Amino acid sequence: MTKKIIPALFFTIGAFFYQVDAQVSNLGIEVHPDNVSNTGTVTGIYANSFFMWKPSLGLKNIGDVTNGNPVSGIGSITSDGSKIAMSITNPATDINEMTLYDVATQTHTYLGDLGANSGGSGSAAYGISSDGNTVVGLGWISGGTAHPVKWSAETGIIDIGSTVAGNSARANAVNADGTIIGGWQDTDMGRAFAVWKNNIQTLVTEETQYGTLPLNEVSDVSDNGVWAVGSSMLGYATIWSEDTGVIKINHPDVSLETGFSGAATSVNADGSIVVGYFRNLFDGTGSAPDKGEGFIWTPTTGRVELTAYVQSLGIDTQGVTFNLPTGISPNGKYITGWGKKNGSPIGFRLELPDTVMAVNNIDKKIGSIYPNPVKDVLNIAGASIITNVEIYDISGQKVLDVKDMKSRQLNINKLPKGTYLLKGLFDGQKHTLKIIKE
Repeated sequence: MTKKIIPALFFTIGAFFYQVDAQVSNLGIEVHPDNVSNTGTVTGIYANSFFMWKPSLGLKNIGDVTNGNPVSGIGSITSDGSKIAMSITNPATDINEMTLYDVATQTHTYLGDLGANSGGSGSAAYGISSDGNTVVGLGWISGGTAHPVKWSAETGIIDIGSTVAGNSARANAVNADGTIIGGWQDTDMGRAFAVWKNNIQTLVTEETQYGTLPLNEVSDVSDNGVWAVGSSMLGYATIWSEDTGVIKINHPDVSLETGFSGAATSVNADGSIVVGYFRNLFDGTGSAPDKGEGFIWTPTTGRVELTAYVQSLGIDTQGVTFNLPTGISPNGKYITGWGKKNGSPIGFRLELPDTVMAVNNIDKKIGSIYPNPVKDVLNIAGASIITNVEIYDISGQKVLDVKDMKSRQLNINKLPKGTYLLKGLFDGQKHTLKIIKE
């Protein structure tokens, strides 16, 4: 009975309940968007099925879990919107497994598992490369232990392993060429932020007032393979690269006592835009996705509350608050996720104006600094060649002079708190950027 009702519900919502008004699209109540392509196509979960959505189509059911078990994994889509990775029931085995959906032919390719299953699931997809050649996720090796897996047409499904004997791990995201994977590894200290480079795992830690702690989990990696984003044990959202180490995205209300914490959920192709959320886990609402506040982060602006950011662009929000962005397209033009309207949780897709995209691209080429505000190490990015960097205090006195910027980093921990101006040559052009020293 349920198997027949779910597709009908999809057509009902697609026809009557989703709303598209210029740049904000309401995908419907209880619709769970996961990911969005450069073309604006959204994919995700509704009830026990996976969907794709675009304005001309509405919600379309593209695969069902029919063996009586809950949906696992997420929906993820290629940059051009041509392929979608998900986890549905293989009719030949009645086991749920990683599946690749071809949008043009409307066909499924079942990607296999590691020979075991747990609760009717053999494997689950959590990410797809932008070109569609690599799918990552988890595969069960026993009823209680899962390993991260990687699939390609050349290799089939392979186990990339857990570095802690007897513990589970999972691959959540993969870069454009399939060489960098992000996810988590269960350890004695809990879930740890894991990055695999050519299938070799690194666990990322940070130095804190409590000693050396692992970061929590990788939610996404950039297409260029440089950036991994996720969460921390101390409540702030995180951005990480080998060159910069941990970059914190903080919120004034973060507290271990209250449970107010957040995570970065998605990053664009070059790492210049990150989206995520903050919310209170101890206020009785648990992990309800329409609670808390979403954010957008760039090296220039830092963290900005997403609903306020959208309003600042002059976009009509239609009364939607953007509580939990789950995905940003590689080109940075589209954001999707959970929101709230009239007290009900809804799925949304946000389209940013072309003028905003143009400004972001100019800023990246000219130069940007992060984190800002900064406590110690300041990172400088953007231009190909950066020289003659000078920092001035607000009285106009030069406090730092650096001719060689090969490292792209400045340690300013000895400067007093306050506002400073960074001046330099960015690809031969003079530019000035404001710094706030904490």
